[in-house]
Amino acid sequence: MKLIGGKRMCNVSNEKKIAIKAARRELFMLTDDEINPEWDKDPANIKRRDELLDIIERLKNGPVEHNSYQRYFDRRPGLEDRVLGLLRSGATGLEINAAVGVSIPRQIAYLRRKYRLPGRNQGRTEEKAMTNFVESYR
Repeated sequence: MKLIGGKRMCNVSNEKKIAIKAARRELFMLTDDEINPEWDKDPANIKRRDELLDIIERLKNGPVEHNSYQRYFDRRPGLEDRVLGLLRSGATGLEINAAVGVSIPRQIAYLRRKYRLPGRNQGRTEEKAMTNFVESYR
């Protein structure tokens, strides 16, 4: 993993890294005051600089595709709906893993974030706290 421009580029392919480096190199050569002291007065240089900045941003960010967890569910049709149904019914991660037959804790956490479902023990902890509260007054 390399730092390019102060940012980690671990999720960028090697071809894109090479293209980004080439664009940055050309941008540096174009805007260097020692090499080209009056670069900002030439409209062609300004236009090329804007194009290079756009190329760098597009390559660095690129079109955001599904993350790896979503791809996991995309490759297994029906699994997301099954796990989602179990999550909404209040099943724990271990119960979901047993029902699905595969250990997928990170994918389960991804679905909780995606659908804004309560965390691992949030629902059960609230019920337990309420039970303890009621029992303390008996």
